[in-house]
Amino acid sequence: MTRSSKRYAGTFLGVDDDLLRARRAEVLDHPRWYPEPEWLRSDAVSAADLLNDDAVFGGVVGTLDAFGAVEIDLDRPLTAEEFVFFGALLGRPMPETAPDVRPYVERDVVLNLVAEHGIIADTGLQPFSETALTLHTESSGKPTRDQPRHLVFQCLRAPEPDHGAQTLVVSGTRVHDVLDGAQRDVLEHCRYDADPAGPPILRELSGRPCFSFRDFADQPLRWVHDATDEVDHERVNSAFRALTAALYDVDAVRGIHWRPNTVLVLDNTFGFHGRSAGVGGRTPAERRHLMRLRILVS
Repeated sequence: MTRSSKRYAGTFLGVDDDLLRARRAEVLDHPRWYPEPEWLRSDAVSAADLLNDDAVFGGVVGTLDAFGAVEIDLDRPLTAEEFVFFGALLGRPMPETAPDVRPYVERDVVLNLVAEHGIIADTGLQPFSETALTLHTESSGKPTRDQPRHLVFQCLRAPEPDHGAQTLVVSGTRVHDVLDGAQRDVLEHCRYDADPAGPPILRELSGRPCFSFRDFADQPLRWVHDATDEVDHERVNSAFRALTAALYDVDAVRGIHWRPNTVLVLDNTFGFHGRSAGVGGRTPAERRHLMRLRILVS
């Protein structure tokens, strides 16, 4: 995207749209689990082979490169040390530095996603709650060099099927194909207003569409458009509205069917992820527990 000397900025408020609110609620407040992605490939291997067998790891990388995700069923859980070792095979694990998450961090880079809270408004603690997480790409407002390429999860304690708390995924290509040419053009020239080095909302990567976007729900999304002529704010907001609506097409949403000892790797450039709201009332021994790594790839 070529930046001009002019700067056109505005604000998108998805909370003002009844249709978007309804579509979001239909997807995120849905306790029944969604079907698994058609493109998700699952391999059953031993933990020892995953960590030590070059051929096994090469197969994992090949599947990840082709489909943007790979699921690995292990014979036992990886220890935190082994989990970090596996992440380091993929790239550079990112430290978890946010003050709210530090109590849940091991070895500086492993985040323990444990459902300790019910439905809460505190955004810093929502990953550790039953609260739904809107669909997004990870670190969408940061420069691309600072965005994780891969997200690695390990399931230690699975949520109960059909009780929500399901990791949701939506294909970026499918979202792209729903948008018309004018909407894509707007998004290719828009970025968040917070960081001038941030990427456009939509760009091309390796011949496929790549989004950097988070559904802000009831919070304002402040955007800037790089244009040579005056920008119609409603045209820009209409493109954001179409993008958000495409994200929450219930027929496009897929979900991960977590099982203990499952490792999932997602390529952050292939699509969006989020989480449906959980059903409370679980004892500490029943609460969902995932481990997560964010991986930088230079």
